[in-house]
Amino acid sequence: PENNYAYEFKKLMELHINEKQRVSEYASILDVSRITLNKAVQAQFGITATHLLKQRLLFEIKNFLLHTQLTVAEIAHLLHFSEPNHLMRFFKTQTGQTITAFLANYQNGSIK
Repeated sequence: PENNYAYEFKKLMELHINEKQRVSEYASILDVSRITLNKAVQAQFGITATHLLKQRLLFEIKNFLLHTQLTVAEIAHLLHFSEPNHLMRFFKTQTGQTITAFLANYQNGSIK
């Protein structure tokens, strides 16, 4: 059953990533502790639940940046970041580059 928590967490992220960016929110939906959820995710995928959530959130941000005409402020609002700067800081921490550099690399065909 614990492995099911890991897969359920992934399914829930697909449904709720735009509204929920905290592991505790998903643990609550699954009616388990954050510790139980984290252990299940680590056992199944070899990374923490937080890391998996950050990867999924980053994917969502990149998708918005590349496939919509939304501004960073609009994306931040959609994903419930309190300020656009928080989204930009999150992006840089996760990728090592600014959103501007990411988009420039994408346009030049040298995206990471």
